[in-house]
Amino acid sequence: MRRLLVLVIAAVLSVGAFGMASAVNESENVTGLGDEIETELIIEPENAAAPMAGFNFARFSSSITQQPNSTAPVSIVMDQIDAAFGVTLEGENISVSSDGVYFIVFTPQVGMLNATENVTEPAYTDFWLTVNGVDVPNSNIRWQSTKEDEGHRDVITGQMVVLLRAEDVLNVRMAVSDPEAGIGIEAVQPEGEPLVPSISISIFGFGQ
Repeated sequence: MRRLLVLVIAAVLSVGAFGMASAVNESENVTGLGDEIETELIIEPENAAAPMAGFNFARFSSSITQQPNSTAPVSIVMDQIDAAFGVTLEGENISVSSDGVYFIVFTPQVGMLNATENVTEPAYTDFWLTVNGVDVPNSNIRWQSTKEDEGHRDVITGQMVVLLRAEDVLNVRMAVSDPEAGIGIEAVQPEGEPLVPSISISIFGFGQ
């Protein structure tokens, strides 16, 4: 038992001595103020994540009331650039300048604007995202109404996280079930107040 205790004490003293020697060696390598700083190359693992070096953003909106005249999908036009960095708008096309992960929120103000007398069944409109003309899975939102609700307006929200590459083109698409139902997105300009856009979209991108 006494021999075991002696061995334990000897081991502790040995570790302590090694720690003190290491501390002395490290203190000799500390660079003082005014000295040239030497940097050591640190090799990252092959699967290490790249630093998030870029941040792009945009907020676009539309002052245009838009109403499809067929059941074919149409791209929504935006004409207001409220804020933008690294994201550009040209009519219906939104382009990004760098690769990254983008969080997108779009909010159309939708309503049954001028239904005809032929409309007797509920009608709906869908809104979704496309990238380079290809539908983004699970990005669709739907609004449905009846002729009895004509004149009622709703702001509905869609959101998505997508991986985009530089120069990719993003669109917001819209389709109606019955063009005679008069469903569309409406812009309103109240007197003495800011515009109520027919749609707005906010984009936040993180990447290279």
